[in-house]
Amino acid sequence: MQGKQTHQQELFSTIDVESFVPKGHLLRKVDKLLDLDFLYDLTEELYCLDNGRAFIDPVLFFRMQLISYLFGVESDRQLCRDIHLNLAYRWFCRLPLYQSVPHHSSLTRIRDRMGEFRYRQIFKLILLQWQKQGRFAGKQIVADATLVKANASMNSLLKREDTDPNARVLKQYEKRYHAFSIENANAG
Repeated sequence: MQGKQTHQQELFSTIDVESFVPKGHLLRKVDKLLDLDFLYDLTEELYCLDNGRAFIDPVLFFRMQLISYLFGVESDRQLCRDIHLNLAYRWFCRLPLYQSVPHHSSLTRIRDRMGEFRYRQIFKLILLQWQKQGRFAGKQIVADATLVKANASMNSLLKREDTDPNARVLKQYEKRYHAFSIENANAG
């Protein structure tokens, strides 16, 4: 028997956004390590308390920036769209479903007002916080993720001819013999 689903707008609904975020999700792990309360003191001088528009919470701003870095979202416009749609992102940003995501132009203004030095300083403090918790050693890790475009085709490759056909075979023999000699020396 075929069923038919009917849609009726709910007037009141209680939704626990946290229940939609999987237990092993990366943002849950990051959230456990994150304490951004120090941001209020560091950014206090950037805000006027007695006039102007309501400001965006600096903790919300940096949670949004962390999502951008962790998930490779390159534009503020796309970041705001993603946070609007993704429940895990909303949960991480502490944004209830009824609250709107900050406008992308506000993120740019905050970043400009903050300046590159302070912005980097805050991220260094976050990393230092994680280092003190023993989450990483603080040693340098380098990863090359550069995309290199090559103007090459498999059809244009030329076969290289050996000038000495026995040289390759002799080289392989020397490697095997050398490995065999080392094994025998260690055994004896």
